[in-house]
Amino acid sequence: MRFFCQTDWCLFGATDVSDGPFPPLSFASEDPMHPIAVAFFSRLQEALRTQRIEPGKIISARMSHGTEIVRATRDGSQLFSSVDGFVTSESGLLLAVTGADCAPIFVRDEKTHTIGLAHSGRKGTQANIAANLVHRMTQEFGSDSKDLSAMIGPRICVEHYDVSEEVAKMFPPQFVQGRNLDLPGMIANELRETGISAERITDTHECTFEHEDRWFSWRRDAKDGRPLSEIRLQVFFAIIR
Repeated sequence: MRFFCQTDWCLFGATDVSDGPFPPLSFASEDPMHPIAVAFFSRLQEALRTQRIEPGKIISARMSHGTEIVRATRDGSQLFSSVDGFVTSESGLLLAVTGADCAPIFVRDEKTHTIGLAHSGRKGTQANIAANLVHRMTQEFGSDSKDLSAMIGPRICVEHYDVSEEVAKMFPPQFVQGRNLDLPGMIANELRETGISAERITDTHECTFEHEDRWFSWRRDAKDGRPLSEIRLQVFFAIIR
């Protein structure tokens, strides 16, 4: 387990290789009692418990690389379909997204004590899910971007994120080096465009591809010839204490 941000009222973190791989919820139905969903939530509860984190409820999703952000509540669903991010104002709810090269985006509002978490891969970044996350916090809680702080978590770096020439042409040239995409650079720019100041946007500068001792990487493992059924994931989470 690794922690990226700890304040007196919220916590951002992730499981890592020491916690073992997690099953992709995309293989599960929308039923939180589906065997894969049960395994996911049970494993995550166990990993959190070792760090003395006892969430009242874990909220996660079968992500679709889209831009859908939902408000998580204690009385609402535990497992969502086709959702890539959450916002909440309720303490004790653990927001969770999985990743294996895609970037997690963490956002907190010090004034309203609200948080957001989104999964931003190539498609989500291209569709500007970062702006959608900030917009949802503004819409739901009256957040002002000047009060927000954002963090980009472990993700694949530009040196290892090569794409086809056709895909590279779909992105702004300032975020393309040859045929390599600068995913965190583009996300940081999108966050700045929402009005969050550059000084309040941080990056863990952790590449999932490079650090096999800390993170799982779909691209690295796929190159090693692992079958898709053995995709390995980590869980990124955010919680209001």
